[in-house]
Amino acid sequence: MKAYQHITDRIIRAIETEGLLPWRKPWRAESPRNLRGNNYRGINRLVLSIQPYADPRWVTFKQVSELGGHVRRGEHGTPIMFWNEVEEERGSETQKRMVARYYYVFNVQQTEGLNLEPLTEGLDESACSSVASLAEIMCPSVDVHRKGTAAYYSPPEDVVVMPRAELFDSAEAYEQTLAHELVHATGHSSRLARKEVCDPIQFGSDPYAREELVAELGAAFLTADLGIHSDVEQSASYVAGWLKALKNDKSLIIKAASSAQAAVDFILAPMAGSVA
Repeated sequence: MKAYQHITDRIIRAIETEGLLPWRKPWRAESPRNLRGNNYRGINRLVLSIQPYADPRWVTFKQVSELGGHVRRGEHGTPIMFWNEVEEERGSETQKRMVARYYYVFNVQQTEGLNLEPLTEGLDESACSSVASLAEIMCPSVDVHRKGTAAYYSPPEDVVVMPRAELFDSAEAYEQTLAHELVHATGHSSRLARKEVCDPIQFGSDPYAREELVAELGAAFLTADLGIHSDVEQSASYVAGWLKALKNDKSLIIKAASSAQAAVDFILAPMAGSVA
């Protein structure tokens, strides 16, 4: 689909330009949202979060005009996706299917003349729970063993294994890694039942790469929601691997972001409010 290719090309350009995975940022970042305060989700959240703006608010060209402002000369919008239901005649039957489309939004920093409320300063640190707490409080059915020699999730035993926290370079690195493994655990047959987790897969295979991308994006979404910054660097070969996968499958990033969002929703369900 044209919409899939358009969005995927955006992600590929960001990776090639920055030389790293753009969803990992070494600072705390607010989730992108519209003017109603509803957070963008899935692939739209990813596409907007990697843009170079400090303000998390996004508007359409029409909204800018309705608010009496204008988009600054030379600024370009960022495409986000939506799905329309269309009807098709197939023989004597009418069938419905969802078609992906995209339209453009602008960050408020790309506009002038908008009379918006100022952003609140900083983050409320007291509201930032740790991933470790989530593992115990919000995912009580997942066993986490913290005396391993490596970090991984074992589907047959339904166990997350982690090295001791003091072996990590930083608390953020520990929580990023634990978030990654917890996202894997959401794919268990008793939870979200992702095929890549439920079925045996081979290291380095396409299903393995897909599940790893889901866990990467889910960890980025989850730690951002909790106000935890990531300082985990990626090797050149790892980044090159993602580029190859994205170029080979135009819909991979969209599907992975959707699965990652579902995993984060599952983990945060007990404290989730309304999002859009």
